Amino acid sequence: MISLAGIVWGSPRTSHLYAIFKGRYVYFGETGHVPPVRWKSHLTSENDFLGKLYDVDIVEAKSPSPIFFVGIYIPCADSEPEPRQKIARRAIEAELHKRFALDPTQVAPAAALLSNPPPSPVRHSFSFNKSEVADSVYKLIAQQYKSWLVRSDGITFNQPVQGEPEFELPTR
Repeated sequence: MISLAGIVWGSPRTSHLYAIFKGRYVYFGETGHVPPVRWKSHLTSENDFLGKLYDVDIVEAKSPSPIFFVGIYIPCADSEPEPRQKIARRAIEAELHKRFALDPTQVAPAAALLSNPPPSPVRHSFSFNKSEVADSVYKLIAQQYKSWLVRSDGITFNQPVQGEPEFELPTR
């Protein structure tokens, strides 16, 4: 049996928020590039997603259960002047962390947050409402995650396709 592993689109050097899920864990982040550029480090660095997962739950980190990535393009951050785009993304990311703290059931069964929110840039104002954007981003992440959970139900992810080498996540 085969299944779609994902589709990614986007322009380089554009603003995105993203979420990474594995088991009961979730990680939120931001990037000024197409998300897969950033996601690579989450699977190879001890300071990012997989490294943090090893620190809190080595069994889940080593399990063959799938990792789900979702990226959300946020053009409102790109509409800010160049030096303020990262600040705008971080403002939305801070609000996204708040949404999870207020209602983690939206992304259940994920219940444990691995990422730390950035400091909210309170001295900055933007051409958009960061709370409204974060609400929309959180809802879209939850919708995509739940849709993936339904589609992936019953798929065995720990079996390699015949003739393909097995892939193991890096160990510490």
